[in-house]
Amino acid sequence: MNRPQRQQRTAVKLPYGAFKDMLMDPDVPDAEIAQYLTARPKESGPFNPAIVPDPSKVALTEEGEFDVESAIRWGNAVCRWRR
Repeated sequence: MNRPQRQQRTAVKLPYGAFKDMLMDPDVPDAEIAQYLTARPKESGPFNPAIVPDPSKVALTEEGEFDVESAIRWGNAVCRWRR
C-alpha cells in the first residue's frame, strides 16, 4: 500500500520591509515585534543585549543585513524612538 507523502510546511518569512514598518509603527505592541527577534548571547554583555531580527522568521535583504551589522545602534535607536 502506498502511503501519501507528507507535505512539508514551509514557514513564510516576514519581508524585512514589513518588519521594519512594524518597528516604526508606535501602535504595534512590543510583544508582537518580539516574536520576530532573537538574541545573540555571545555578542551580548551586561546591560548590552544583542537583539537582532530572527533570520528564521524575517526575510533579510541587503538593507536588513546592513541594519543587523549595526544591530546594537539600530536596536537602541528604535527603542528610543518607540519610547
